[in-house]
Order: sequence, then structure tokens, then C-alpha cells
Amino acid sequence: LTHLLARPVQDGPHETPEWVDEGIPFLSVVGIVNNQLSFAGCRQVSANAHAEYSRKSKPQRDDVLLTKAASIGKVAIVETHVEFNVCSPLAILRPNPARLVARFLYFALQATGAQDQMQTGSTKNTQQNVAMSDIGSMRIPAPPLPIQQAIADYLDRETARIDALIAAKRWMVELFEERFNAFVNLVTIGGLGAVVRKPSRSGVYGNVPRAWPETALRHLGCQVQTGP
Repeated sequence: LTHLLARPVQDGPHETPEWVDEGIPFLSVVGIVNNQLSFAGCRQVSANAHAEYSRKSKPQRDDVLLTKAASIGKVAIVETHVEFNVCSPLAILRPNPARLVARFLYFALQATGAQDQMQTGSTKNTQQNVAMSDIGSMRIPAPPLPIQQAIADYLDRETARIDALIAAKRWMVELFEERFNAFVNLVTIGGLGAVVRKPSRSGVYGNVPRAWPETALRHLGCQVQTGP
């Protein structure tokens, strides 16, 4: 991998910054969600601290970020011009555009081969860690640039299609659950078939079958208990 990058693998500062209420986003491992950047709830540092940290490393558009500590192997590509910086558990990989398409690297690092290399090369103490040198030594396929671009374009289209299918499936499941809950409510409260109804005594359930009594749960022999 190191031969395909524009510069050696870098990471953020190895110190705990001083946080401010309004400043420059400072991304941590939890800032990569579903292989995308997420600034929701992100901590912030002052402009002066950002400028100081940027002397060592500063993400820019088309950089690929890789988590190398705690939850290793999460990947995201920088697709924003928003100023931000990263903490040390995030590695910054800057592809050499003459040798590597950024989105191809983004997908290649998610592939089983790359993920296995990270797991195999990680050390485990209180948490998993992958050394910077081990990241640079990782081996990935390096086809010609037009093939890299074609693969990245194809995976972008397929990812969008699959995401749309997942969203549609999720909507169907939510709709089914809503209808099922309404059906359960109708049958348990209203009974089966056509019956004469009356307003519920408590007013909670609307109209219930006239022949049904309504009573407190404790009168039905139930014991309410809690765990230790």
C-alpha cells in the first residue's frame, strides 16, 4: 500500500486536546458510521489547536480514513471540504492519483483480504491496535487506473441500489409491524366477529364487547416482580 500513496500513512495527535463548545470538528473512531463520516455529536477544538495539529496531519478531500485502534478496520472517504481533524486512532491515507483511485482504495480496504490482514497484524492489549507500518505494508490489488475507476463506479452504483432495496424493505417491515399491531389491538380489545359493544369502563380501550368485564390486572392472579 505504501507504494500507492502520495505520502506515508499519518495519524492525528497523540494527546487529548482541549475541547471547546464552538470550533473545528475533531473526529474520533465513532465518527465513522457505516463507512461514512459522521460529525453528529463530534467534539471540537479551537482554530489555534487545529492549526497546530494540522502541521502534522490534516485530512483533505479524497483522503481515506482507516480506524487503527479500538474498533479497527472501519473505513471512510473524505467527500467534504469542511475543515476538520482527527484523533490518533484514525489513520489518514492519501492516494497517489497517478497510481491509485481514492474510491477504489476505499472499497479495497473493506474487502475481506484487507480486513483479514488488519486482524492478523493487530496487537491486543486493552484494545486492538494496528501499527502504522503494518498499514503501509498491507497488500492490495493494483490494476490499471481505468480498471480501478470502473470497479469503483460499479460498486458505487450497486451500493446505491442495495441501499435503496434495504430502505424499501425497512419501510415494508415497519408497515407490516404497524398493521399487525393494529390487528392485535382490534382482536384483543374488540373480540372476534360481530358483537354488541359498550364504551370501556376506564375509557382507555374505546368500545369493547358488552359481555366483557374489565378489571385490574392484580385481580387476575398476576404477580408483578422485578429482577435483582
